Amino acid sequence: MTILLIYPQMLINVRLSGKSESTVANYNRSVVKLYSHFGCIPLDITDQQIKEYLLRDKESITV
Repeated sequence: MTILLIYPQMLINVRLSGKSESTVANYNRSVVKLYSHFGCIPLDITDQQIKEYLLRDKESITV
């Protein structure tokens, strides 16, 4: 499965949840960053991998 297959459904789900367009855009950027970093769709990334990624990202901003 590629990001191109899951992206349309993800976009529908986020929009149906009532999020603003800026929230949808920010969410999309985050998903693309995850995909670029791990080289696989977010569904294939473990919770632990995401937590470690977010921690490294947060630490790189505060340093």
